Amino acid sequence: MAINRRNILLGLGAIVGGGGALIGTGAFSTVSAARTVSVSTAGDASAYIGIDGDGDYVTDMANQSGGSNELTIDLGGPSAGFNDDAITVVNGVLTITNNAADGTNALVGLSTSGVSETPSDGSGSATITLTDDSDNLAEVTFEIPNGPVELESTLTASDPSTATTDVNVTVDTSITSGTAVSNPELTIVATEPQ
Repeated sequence: MAINRRNILLGLGAIVGGGGALIGTGAFSTVSAARTVSVSTAGDASAYIGIDGDGDYVTDMANQSGGSNELTIDLGGPSAGFNDDAITVVNGVLTITNNAADGTNALVGLSTSGVSETPSDGSGSATITLTDDSDNLAEVTFEIPNGPVELESTLTASDPSTATTDVNVTVDTSITSGTAVSNPELTIVATEPQ
């Protein structure tokens, strides 16, 4: 092979290309890095989906000694109760507020299926059958008016009332048959609207 300009350029190109392959280009195919992760929780009233109760019917257990960050709904109270064979409506027992930190709207509904990682869409109402201390049946229906309802975030709502909704309760003590739930729970379901 004769030494000429073309062969010299090809030789230099091969040396530079081979050196780059040996040394590397600075690009990478895998990186592994550990980071600290933390989760912050808040009481029901100030969480991303805020739940606040009417003081006559709801006790915020987070404010009690050894609190459990849950609201206890006591519709009868220790010395009062609902009329027998009657239907009673109590408005505004709970207020739900969308406090989403990123300004995202939330579709809010109710369920009795319990907390889940993949909750089904809540509906506008949820009914639980209970018994009192005398084994009398009562059907308790929790309802979001016109629900489920889409709530704007308190960060973006031009009208604060569009970030909240009330939950009303109907207590029917006139029912004569049914099966009472042993551990009644109301689940508030919030999803991002599609």
